[in-house]
Amino acid sequence: MIEKIKMENLFIKLKIINDLSKIILKCLTKSQNNLLNEKLEYVDEKEIIKYDSKLMIKTIKNKNKNIDLFDYCAKYGKLENMKWLLENKFPYDEWTFN
Repeated sequence: MIEKIKMENLFIKLKIINDLSKIILKCLTKSQNNLLNEKLEYVDEKEIIKYDSKLMIKTIKNKNKNIDLFDYCAKYGKLENMKWLLENKFPYDEWTFN
């Protein structure tokens, strides 16, 4: 219920009418909804990389856990994300750049 209130407040603040807000929420993935509701533990980084890669930086929690982020960025052609990961010293394996 609290999450719904947060989203409603966001739509009110942005002056988005109720009908349009329902359409917007239907178009978002589960991970995007969880991110908007600040439930970062339920955000799937792979889904974010695939559909909304600019949000990837916000979802990263632990460098050791995310060893496959490079692979997913490479798979979906997210070069900017790969540059960011490299600059921030995230781990990758020898096959990532082959």
